[in-house]
Amino acid sequence: MGLPKEQKTLLKIYKGASKLITHRSDISASNPPKLTDEGVVVGVNLTLDQNLLDGLPAERKITVNETTPGSTTPKVTYWWRLDGLFSDARGNPIDGWLCEQPGITTRHSPWEWEGFEIISEGACNADFLACHLDATDTLDESERTDYAARIDLADNGPVRSRLYDIIDGADGSIRDDKLTTKEIMSALAKPWLAQSIARLITHYESEWYADEGFSKWEALNCYMTKEGETDWPQEKERIKSLLWLPDLMSSGSSTLTESVWQFHPITAVTCFNSSCIPLVRAQEIALLVSSGYEGKAELDFEALAGNFDGQGMSFGVIQWNFGQGTLGPVLKEMRDADTSTFDACFGENMNLNTLISALNSGNQTTQFNWSTSVQSTNQAGWKQAFKNIGQVEKFKSIQLKNAAKYHENVLICINLMREIAPQHMTTIELRTYVALYDLCVQQNNLNKAKQDITEDYSPSDINNQNDLLIYVCKKRAERAASGWVSDCLSRRMGIIQGSTYTATANGLTSSRANPNFVKIIAGTVCEI
Repeated sequence: MGLPKEQKTLLKIYKGASKLITHRSDISASNPPKLTDEGVVVGVNLTLDQNLLDGLPAERKITVNETTPGSTTPKVTYWWRLDGLFSDARGNPIDGWLCEQPGITTRHSPWEWEGFEIISEGACNADFLACHLDATDTLDESERTDYAARIDLADNGPVRSRLYDIIDGADGSIRDDKLTTKEIMSALAKPWLAQSIARLITHYESEWYADEGFSKWEALNCYMTKEGETDWPQEKERIKSLLWLPDLMSSGSSTLTESVWQFHPITAVTCFNSSCIPLVRAQEIALLVSSGYEGKAELDFEALAGNFDGQGMSFGVIQWNFGQGTLGPVLKEMRDADTSTFDACFGENMNLNTLISALNSGNQTTQFNWSTSVQSTNQAGWKQAFKNIGQVEKFKSIQLKNAAKYHENVLICINLMREIAPQHMTTIELRTYVALYDLCVQQNNLNKAKQDITEDYSPSDINNQNDLLIYVCKKRAERAASGWVSDCLSRRMGIIQGSTYTATANGLTSSRANPNFVKIIAGTVCEI
């Protein structure tokens, strides 16, 4: 499109075209990366907002000015160091320096709707229900034969086929043309897949419409199981009470039809909204805040703590530990990535073979016992070994990649909050994201308190997203082990109010300070 360059705020990266240059400790503004340097070819299409690129820290942006012989006009090349956004051709996450290259990358205006796909769906409710009953092995062989046409129509329809292409096998499993909750959540946690899903625009009959005979719902009568037959008549009446599109269509004041275009509103708005905070930046701030509870103003890849809390040892930017089984997989991934470098980090009298065997077998007890033993017999060597590990660039990238995995659990928390109070969760405030991220680092997710959260929820007490955030964080803290309730409350409430919060519970008081509270700025997170 013939728009001014400043209006083309989207940068598209193409599968098989650009290469991410692997970061090295010597790369800097005075020694920028080169296209001939070692790197990995990008295996996916992805569109990046200029706001995301501009929001990167200074050390992750390099501008190179080169003057071509015979010309007074300098050639400007932009480099950005991007982590957690791309994968290679096999779906493995890759990090590194990306270069904007005319002819290889392209610029677009939001009005071009780049990356959006329009799909019309023809299958009906009965088709989809038959397909669901088949996928859950509810049908017997005769029913499966009777409903084969409907199952095929739904299973091979355009929307489901496209979702299979994007999602099926996203969690590392083999594609089997089935969509599981695990696969869907795994895909949504990967930016290169989540963007494709969020940019699907489908044309389908609205759920807020039914004809006078209520035919699309009556068609489901024959599919009801014995358990469902009792509740089905009441459910149909409930559905009828929710329909509003027929009244609007018959009023004569609208040109609406029963089939409507359905799209992800937040994704659409984000394309035109340069004020939201890029997800990658939100994740970086959340990581800084969580690690800030260890007293660090910046990410500390060498952070190390002993068995003071009964977890054996804790290490890294997220303080993974052996007690909860979170440190072993991270260390194993490091060793698998570069065995010789990993092993060389350990000096003498470290009983390294025992650790290696425990990592390979996944034996959490042996990992724990190794850490407590080496701390008592060779503490200096233990400290030096993990200091060495924390200084290796390749291992730093692995720490960042594993830290980003908490985003998947944050999405689970957000989905629960949207279920109980959707009106307060249209967009996600950065402070909400950071608090939930810290909750997931310390407590995994909201699941242990899910029943309490849903059953005790009182709409009259919750007026906005901040109220809802306080409510769910307190409910989850109450479900922590008695000795940790005050700590959970202090951490989460400190993030929410932006200053140290003193909490007392079960006779214990916690007052967790954090130098990174100031990094939580006002704004919403893009594309959540």
